[in-house]
Amino acid sequence: MSKINDIASAIADILKDYGAKVVSVPKYELEDTLQMQVSVCAVSMKAEMLSKRTDEEIYVFEVGVMKHISSESEFKEMLDKLETIRLLFKHRELDNMGTFCFKIENDPAYVHEHIATLSQFTGILTLYFKAFQ
Repeated sequence: MSKINDIASAIADILKDYGAKVVSVPKYELEDTLQMQVSVCAVSMKAEMLSKRTDEEIYVFEVGVMKHISSESEFKEMLDKLETIRLLFKHRELDNMGTFCFKIENDPAYVHEHIATLSQFTGILTLYFKAFQ
């Protein structure tokens, strides 16, 4: 398996208590989000040659968290879950992979249009991992 697939699988494994799945394209029907859905999707990989013998590799992933909500308390609960997931990756090293999470983005905090039109919370965390070869 390629390193980008290995990292995606490791992320999903860390999030297994949330039912996370690695997907190539996160696509859910509205009825699917009656239960919380967590998806891990590879976004990009780039390598930079630092010296003749050392490469720096950057891997980027998105973790999508979606759930149909019907109250303000459910909305706050989903924001809390997104924050809990974010903290799972803060300074996180992936076991036996020589890879660590060095940056996390959650911008915007959630997709406002999904709340307004679908009553669906959609939050996306962008995780950046660095590896040296």
